[in-house]
Amino acid sequence: MIHVCVALTVVAWLTTPLSGADVGTTFTYQGRLTDNGEAANGLYDFQFSLATGDWPLGFLTGTPIIVPDLEVVDGLFTVKLDFGDSISGYARWLDVAVRPGASAGSYTSLLPRQELTPAPYAIGLALPYVGVNQNASTLVTLDQQGTGNAMALMSGAGHGLDVSTDAGGNAVYAHTTGSGAGVVATTSGAGAALYGQTSGGAHAIHGYNLGSSGRAGYFRNESTLNTSDCLRVETNGSGAAIRGIGGTGRAGWFQITNASSAANALEVTTVGAGGSAARFETTNANNTSNTISGRNTGLGRAALLEITNPASTSNALEVITAGSGLAGKFVGDVEVVGHIEAQGQLLAHCGNVLNRGTPIAFGTIAYPTNALTNDSGNVVLFKWGDPGNGDAHYDVTVLDETNAQYWVVVADIVYNNPATTPYTFDARAGKPDANGKFKIYVKCTGGCDQFMSDQIDVSFVVYKAQ
Repeated sequence: MIHVCVALTVVAWLTTPLSGADVGTTFTYQGRLTDNGEAANGLYDFQFSLATGDWPLGFLTGTPIIVPDLEVVDGLFTVKLDFGDSISGYARWLDVAVRPGASAGSYTSLLPRQELTPAPYAIGLALPYVGVNQNASTLVTLDQQGTGNAMALMSGAGHGLDVSTDAGGNAVYAHTTGSGAGVVATTSGAGAALYGQTSGGAHAIHGYNLGSSGRAGYFRNESTLNTSDCLRVETNGSGAAIRGIGGTGRAGWFQITNASSAANALEVTTVGAGGSAARFETTNANNTSNTISGRNTGLGRAALLEITNPASTSNALEVITAGSGLAGKFVGDVEVVGHIEAQGQLLAHCGNVLNRGTPIAFGTIAYPTNALTNDSGNVVLFKWGDPGNGDAHYDVTVLDETNAQYWVVVADIVYNNPATTPYTFDARAGKPDANGKFKIYVKCTGGCDQFMSDQIDVSFVVYKAQ
């Protein structure tokens, strides 16, 4: 009686047509044959058929493969079989029948049938491998039910994974329904853990969050010894390096949570020949909020504006308004180290009354020419009295000002030669009339009996309560 004992079964099949070094559907079958209890030797004819199950329930399917005069040595034989697509993706059993090579009689079936089990594809796959298929379904599906990785790819100098697409789909699409990340990129070398590049005008990296919570992007330096930037953005074009667009929330938020930190939460610098280091603008005409709001709950300043270039002639702070509101408002005491230059009116509250802090007119009447000098440009010297009588006066009119009843005129003597002047004079101003004209009287009050016109000037300032 003839028996077959299977020593090794290796099966490899693919549903995808291959190119390059094809593997195909051929598999190698090796067994051990005994004849009347002894290891068979010599030539034998074999008939191999596929069955849908073990005998007697499984039915034979497909065309049998006849292998005549297969040499058996010490009971061992090896044969290559190819049933084509008959075994692709389906459970199959191998039905083996044999007869002596010199016999023309019937074959003897060897039971039980041998189940064909798929061996790992790497046993027979020749590399490099390229697979091409036009199918609406997924070509390769890996389902890992354990705790290990579904796939591990390793490479030396080349890419571990190179994925591309020529259509409108994504080259890589990763999604997760658990708490883990869809994509995790790590590196222990000098290269980038994640690198995005584009040349077609689209985003190199695009983060999109469809959920009701969570961030579209998150960057973090974990080591406290790391002095590098957590996020660095550079551009060689004229576009913005970073642009933040918000809906109902903030467009940008910078925060330092370390209480011992002395660093700036936001630092903006420029080395360009023009352009501001920072620009803030509110473009909604109906927006009544602040364009810039600074608040300090600590002990330092809310704002510090400083020019460190000694050659600079620019203003450290310049505030301009085209509306009817104030260009600046300070609530509390204001200390000025230096001087204040106001082009226009300087107003000040005295109680509930708003007064003009800057004069509405000023000037100097110089002798001996009796000319008006160093004036505000809106005053006219009409005439002066006779200085010879010791009681000279000047008629001065302020133009383009109203409500003269609220004016206050202050006049004083300025000595041209105070070291040699042995006399004293007094200057006083009269009340302006309705036309803005007032008189300045000059009188000798000591050491003189007449007006000393060659040694004194008269200066005046006009204020207006508003």
